[in-house]
Amino acid sequence: MDYYQPYKSSEKIEVIKRLESPIRTLKDLVDEMSEKAQKKVNLSGIERSVTTIDWFNEKIDDERRWRYLIGASIHNDKDNAAIMCYAISIYSPKYSPQIKCVFRGYEFVLYDSHQSISLIKNMKDSILEIHKTLYPGVLEHMDEYDKNIYIGTAAYLYLSNPTEENPIIKIDGNKFSYDEGRFKTKMAWTFYDPYKL
Repeated sequence: MDYYQPYKSSEKIEVIKRLESPIRTLKDLVDEMSEKAQKKVNLSGIERSVTTIDWFNEKIDDERRWRYLIGASIHNDKDNAAIMCYAISIYSPKYSPQIKCVFRGYEFVLYDSHQSISLIKNMKDSILEIHKTLYPGVLEHMDEYDKNIYIGTAAYLYLSNPTEENPIIKIDGNKFSYDEGRFKTKMAWTFYDPYKL
């Protein structure tokens, strides 16, 4: 069974147009998180940030659930300083997600539970929208494959780079990349069997 149908050349222009909104949303969320962390510790001269966002859709007790692993590093290379941020989902009714950061041994909450839930949901929505645009039908028919799915996304901010008017977009099977200079993102996905990990 084919997991997705590759696009014809004539369809790519329309696909790229539909990607603009979720990519812009993801960029804004990463930018917001980096800026907030920078202000929390009063670290000037931020040059770049790298954010990894891993989503896993798993079938547990005949119910599909999403879980995530988010990590971010926000760098001032001149002073050799970095803020490290993270969020991990846990299956528990009492668990309240929080995005936390560490800077020079000091740990702090970047977003409270309510704000974290909202930001993580918006990240998820933008990533899934990108995936649905590139690979229509895959997420809607996951039960037919009887497998779990992993979607890995990396988002890069290079604050000294200019924003290019014509971003470079590559779609290669289950991999996707977008590069506009100041902001870059890469995505890859796969089905997996948790019993064979």
